[in-house]
Amino acid sequence: LASMATAVHGHPVGFIITLREGEHGTALGRLLSAVARGGGNRQIVVSALADDDAATLANEIADEALSDTEVSRLIRRTGGNPLFVSEYARLSKDERDAGELPQAVRSVLGLRLAGLDPAVLQVLRMAAVIGDAIDVALLSATTRLDIDSLADHLDEAADARIIAAAPGTDGYAF
Repeated sequence: LASMATAVHGHPVGFIITLREGEHGTALGRLLSAVARGGGNRQIVVSALADDDAATLANEIADEALSDTEVSRLIRRTGGNPLFVSEYARLSKDERDAGELPQAVRSVLGLRLAGLDPAVLQVLRMAAVIGDAIDVALLSATTRLDIDSLADHLDEAADARIIAAAPGTDGYAF
């Protein structure tokens, strides 16, 4: 692709490249560099949807209007990720109420989990049993890992976007 991006310079050809922040290998780095050097190229950063926008999108996609409670739960579960909002909204009300995980979301998470070290996966399994918010002290005691080792595992999971920094705390949450 990097060769193509430079070879078609001056021709009416367009490329659309989607990627997550931080997921840059060597080949992708060359491609992004080649694209950045080209005139007229643009980078568009798509951030998480605001709560009102996520609610609007969900209600556009769902078969029936979502209640305020459902919208709050959907926003909390998806973090405003447009793909996740869309896929959760496509579930039936019964599936949403049962906490079903849409197949597209399951696939994305499966790919992210597949790249993790088995020790990190074990920590995540134990953290999931504890709850959505990760109590680092409790998780350390449960896993029998020292805080530094546990922090390394949690950082790796955060880099894979399995968990995220919990707002207002020094911990993580799913």
